[in-house]
Amino acid sequence: MNDLILSGCRPEPLANYLKALGVLRLLGEQADPNVRGGWKQDEFILRSSLDREKLEQFFLQDYPPTPIVAPWNGGSGFYPKDKKEGIDALCTSPAQRFSDYRQTISIAQNLIESLGLSEKSSGEQKQLLLRQCRNHFPDKAVAWLDAAYILTEHEAKYPPLLGTGGNDGRLEFTNNFMQRLIDIFDIGMGTPTAFSRSWLSGALFNEPVQKLLADKPIGQFYPGAAGGANSSVGFSSKSLINPWDFILMIEGALLFAAAATKRLRAGTTVELGYPFSTRAAGVGYGTASTADETSRGELWIPLWESPSLLSEVITLFSEGRAQAGRRPAKNSVDFAQALAMLGTDRGINEFLRYGFQERNGLAYFATPLGRWRAKARPKANLLDQVGSWIDSFRHKAMGNTAPERIKRTFRAVEEAIMNFCKPGGPAQMTEIVIALGQAERALAGSPRFREEAFAKPILLSEEWIEALDNGREKAEFHLALALASMGIRKNLEPVEVRPGKVSWLDQKNPPHVVWRDGSLVNNLTAALLRRCLDAESLDGKYRAGLGEIAAFISVDVDDSRLEKLLWGLSLIDWPKGTTAASHRIEGRVTPLLYDLLKLTCLHEPLKDTPIPLNTAILTRAASGDAAAASKLAAQRLTGSGFHPLVNLITEPSKKTQRIAAALIFPISRSDIYRLVKRILKVSEPAQR
Repeated sequence: MNDLILSGCRPEPLANYLKALGVLRLLGEQADPNVRGGWKQDEFILRSSLDREKLEQFFLQDYPPTPIVAPWNGGSGFYPKDKKEGIDALCTSPAQRFSDYRQTISIAQNLIESLGLSEKSSGEQKQLLLRQCRNHFPDKAVAWLDAAYILTEHEAKYPPLLGTGGNDGRLEFTNNFMQRLIDIFDIGMGTPTAFSRSWLSGALFNEPVQKLLADKPIGQFYPGAAGGANSSVGFSSKSLINPWDFILMIEGALLFAAAATKRLRAGTTVELGYPFSTRAAGVGYGTASTADETSRGELWIPLWESPSLLSEVITLFSEGRAQAGRRPAKNSVDFAQALAMLGTDRGINEFLRYGFQERNGLAYFATPLGRWRAKARPKANLLDQVGSWIDSFRHKAMGNTAPERIKRTFRAVEEAIMNFCKPGGPAQMTEIVIALGQAERALAGSPRFREEAFAKPILLSEEWIEALDNGREKAEFHLALALASMGIRKNLEPVEVRPGKVSWLDQKNPPHVVWRDGSLVNNLTAALLRRCLDAESLDGKYRAGLGEIAAFISVDVDDSRLEKLLWGLSLIDWPKGTTAASHRIEGRVTPLLYDLLKLTCLHEPLKDTPIPLNTAILTRAASGDAAAASKLAAQRLTGSGFHPLVNLITEPSKKTQRIAAALIFPISRSDIYRLVKRILKVSEPAQR
């Protein structure tokens, strides 16, 4: 066996990838059934009993082209106004290598004549012609039909790779395929033309080629060779192509055979199934835009290192589907999620994402949109918890009637998922939680939209906490975690939270929802006062450390980040159970005013002595009056049998307001006794 490095067959552009598939398919079917192929360092490695000389000899002397025709298309060569040099030459050629082609063309012509067509068909006539081609074409042409279209119950469906049945806008693939055949072969003799060997060496081995064909189209598969403005040293240039590139590219596209699929649910319609193909999503690459979602879709082409037989590759493409948890991958976000959740068990190392982006007129370009390693990401299975929510929300969120805020936040959710699926890690998972929290906030502020869209609130399991980036040196995460775990969600948005379930409240403007678009300090203070009025617990499953609270009071935290984390972490279904301490920042000490006020605002008795809450202390502190707040706090502690070391403390107004807001963070019992040692006399409480 010989290992041949096909340097001209690379994953980019798409034409070169398809060339590799074309070489493998043609050799496996016609010359060497044991041929294998795989990718190494972006080059296609062919393992075959043929050496380079015999490989070139096969294509130049023995290769019979697949009969590729599309009598249903205008410009296909079958109608009076079409270019006919290619089809006429093949019809009259006596060469044996074109016998299947001659037979297929003759059958197509007979079908056109029997239907009385004098020009391109449309509507019911076109559907009938497509069915007749399926019924009468020889077996050699069936692979082409499978790749070009699929017949469903009502109409034909067209895969994105070959346009709409073998044409891309005004470019007809099959007629150009026949024209390129007469460029590389003397049709009358069936022998190669003068430049055919040089063109073949360039196409397969990337060797320098002279006399490329000018002004010959290659279509969406090779944007760099399409010509046009700024495509050369001048203002514009014509296209330049190697005819073997086009021929092998179309031959390789036949491995992408379409199939009709039907979900096993009542009332569903037949959909087009196509290997590694999804709907487009305008996220996950630098120039992403929602306008890209109007394209034909996307193709995720697989790259594998292990040399594989043609039969193995055919099996791979026939099973070319992805599953995002319990859901089939419908768009590129789902496909990336499927790779992150399961990787692949078919030996695929990497996927290259292509989008079919519209250019001038009705034509498209196959544009590379990035590479994705086929590797399972830790904790990616958690994404399945929001899969159904995303599916049900996507259509309404991207509709014309959706508020711009809804569209923006939903797009951010998909962008965050794509960013996680590519590198994977706790930092990216944290961004997903933040994006989900902002989407929830947008829904909370759009009651009419959520009712019309039947959008449900999001609920995440506690497993998400272990998957997130706790920052270790960042106070924002731990402060937000402590707040979220105390059940503050009911103060953020109009929801009813029960174990394992959350639902929107029908009541308008419920009094316990106090969160507004103002500052974080004002919102935290409002939530604290509301919880005190409602006799809600100020404890949580997670507790904040005094060092983190000191950082908050000193404005050494990012308030915006903290608030976003709070909205995201509040989506977690917090179960009842033991509490856990949060990360502690060493070397930070809370102000005396905080120490004094916090002892009057605890979630548990102080030394077995309940301290009744005086909301006047909170309102004074919230207004920035440190002296009045501290005086009232000292009186409250004294009335409960404790003696503070200080009775009056002054602080700047803004700092006092942040101290008031900081009182909402739950703290551990050990931290409570740290405050006791700092602010109360050692002999307390007094004997009664």
